[in-house]
Amino acid sequence: MAALTANEILKPFYSGEMMGKERYHMIIRKIENNEPFKINKGGLEMLKFKEEVSLRILKSDNPESIHNHFKGSAKPFIFQSDVKGANPFGIRQLEKTAEFGGGGAAGKKIDPHELMTAALILQHGRSGGGGVPTGDYITLQKAKNSIKTLQSYARSIVYASPNRSDTIKAFTGDYANYAKAISAANGFLSDLAPNSKVHRVHATGQQWIKILAKYFAINQHEYFGDKDYNSSDLIVEVSRQDRIKLFVGISLKKKGIRPKEKDPTIINKTVLGEGGLLTYFLGNDAKNKPNVESKVKDLYLSRATFFYNVIAAALDPEDRDTQTATMRKLNISNGEREIPTVKASGSMRLGSAEFKKAVAERENRVSEQNLENITDYLKNLKKSVKNNRNDGAKVLKEAQKLGQKEAMTPALQGKWPPKKPVFNQYFKDLNDVMLSKDIMRPLCIGLLNIIFKLDLRRLIADRSRYSEEFVFTLITGSGDLTDNGIQIQNASVIPEKDSTSFLLKQVTDPRAIIFLKKPPGKKQAFEQGSNAAKLQYNLFLNNNNLADIEVRYKGAITAEPQFQAFLSADFKQLLSAREAARTVY
Repeated sequence: MAALTANEILKPFYSGEMMGKERYHMIIRKIENNEPFKINKGGLEMLKFKEEVSLRILKSDNPESIHNHFKGSAKPFIFQSDVKGANPFGIRQLEKTAEFGGGGAAGKKIDPHELMTAALILQHGRSGGGGVPTGDYITLQKAKNSIKTLQSYARSIVYASPNRSDTIKAFTGDYANYAKAISAANGFLSDLAPNSKVHRVHATGQQWIKILAKYFAINQHEYFGDKDYNSSDLIVEVSRQDRIKLFVGISLKKKGIRPKEKDPTIINKTVLGEGGLLTYFLGNDAKNKPNVESKVKDLYLSRATFFYNVIAAALDPEDRDTQTATMRKLNISNGEREIPTVKASGSMRLGSAEFKKAVAERENRVSEQNLENITDYLKNLKKSVKNNRNDGAKVLKEAQKLGQKEAMTPALQGKWPPKKPVFNQYFKDLNDVMLSKDIMRPLCIGLLNIIFKLDLRRLIADRSRYSEEFVFTLITGSGDLTDNGIQIQNASVIPEKDSTSFLLKQVTDPRAIIFLKKPPGKKQAFEQGSNAAKLQYNLFLNNNNLADIEVRYKGAITAEPQFQAFLSADFKQLLSAREAARTVY
C-alpha cells in the first residue's frame, strides 16, 4: 500500500464521519486516543510526537505550517516504546490505510481539475485578460483562502453533472490540482485580447450539443453516429469589442513539473467492445463491416484463449509453488486438505522405512487429487473460451484473481508464470489486425480525426454564416505542490489553426501515405525481451510522425485495453517551425 505524505494529509475526506475535514485530523485523533498506526512494511504501532509542537501545528489548521513541518526529511514521529526518542521517523513511514483515504475509503475519487480551471477562467477573465495573480497562491494559506473564493465561482459554471456539489467540495486541500488549473487558466487568459471578457464558461456534458446545435448536427459524428461525442472539456464564451460572441472549445490536459515527465495522453479510448474505437472507426464502413466483425470475433477468441493458457500454465505441477498459490487464489480444492496426513503409530514409527513409504504414497495421492481438481476446473473454464465478449469475460475474471502487478502484467510481457511463461498471442493477433492492409489506413484516419479534431473543420468553415464564432484549442496545464510550495509552469497551448488546419488537406488527399510503424528500438509486448505490457506505434502522415500511439491495459484486464495517444516530438517541432502567429481571442 502507498505511503502517507504531507500533501495527502491536507486533502479532505469526501464521506464518512469526518467528511469535509482534512485528513491530518485523523492523525490528531489517533495519537490522542492511543490508536495504532499501520507502519509501511511493518505491523501496527502506537505512536507519539517527538515534540509537542507537532500537535500544536496540526491543530493550527494552517496548511503552510503543517506542510512545512511534515514534508520531506522531517521526522516528527516516534514509537511510544522509544522512551528516549532515539529513532524518529517521517510521515512516509506511515501506510495510507483506509483511515486516511487509502483504497477509496475517503469517498468517491473526484478529480476537480476541470471545474477548477473553468472557475479560474471565469473569475479572472470577467474583467479581461492577464492571469491568476501570484499573490493568490504565494503561500498555502493564501491558496486555501483563494480556493474558498474559487468554490463560489464554480457554482456559476454551466455544469449539468449531478456531481457538481461533490466536485466543488473536492477543491479543498487539493493544491496539486489547483496548481495545474492555474497553469491551464493562465494559458487561456494570456491569449485574451485587452477588450475581450469572459462571459460564461461551460463544463462538459450536454452543453456542447446545446450551444453548437445551430451550426450543424454535431451529434451526427463521422465515426460515432448519434453517440455523445465531446471534443471539448470546457467551452468559454468570450464577449468582444466587435460584439461578435466567440466560443472557445478547450480540450484540457494536465501534468506535473518533473523535467522528464511524460505528456498526458490526448485520447483514452477502449479498443473493442461498446464504445471501442476499432468498432466505431471501422464498423460504420458497410463494405468493410463483415471483415471487421469477423476479426473482432477472432480477437475475442484470441484474448480468452491467451488468458486461459496463462491460468493453465500457472497450474502446471512443474512449478509447485506457483501451482499452490494459483489454486488458493482460484479457490480450487487442494489435495493437501482432502487426503489425511500420515501419523506415526506404534507399528509405524516416525522416520522408519514404512513411515517414509506411507508419506510418499500420500504425496502421490495428493498430486493425483490436485490433477483431478485442476482438470475439472480447466474443463469447466474452457467452456467460456469463445469468440464473444461476454463468455470470454468469465476467463478474464478468473485470471484477474491471480493479481495484476504480480501476474497479469508480466504475463502480457511473456514473463509469467515464471517457469512456464505463455506467448502473448492475443497482442500478436491484435497487432496483426491493426497493421492489416484493409484496416490500418481507416484506423489511422480515425485516430487522426480524434486526436486533432479534424471533424471540427465542418463547424469552423461554416462559422462565417453566424454572428458567433467557434475555435478550438488544446491546453495542458503544468504545476504541482512540492516541498517548496505551489509551483506553476507555463501551459502548453496548441490552437486549432495550428493543429488541424494544415493537417486536414493532407488527410483528405487519397494519395496521402498514412500508416502505423513500430518505434525504432522498441519491442512489442509479444516480442522476446520486451519490458512493456503494451503495443507501441508511431502514426505517420506522409513523412511526418504526428503521434505516438499505445495500446495497453490501464489497470485490470477485466476492462478493455485502451488506445492512448501522445503528440510526438516531431509534431511539436513541426508546429514550432511554422512560427504561427499568436492566437488572440
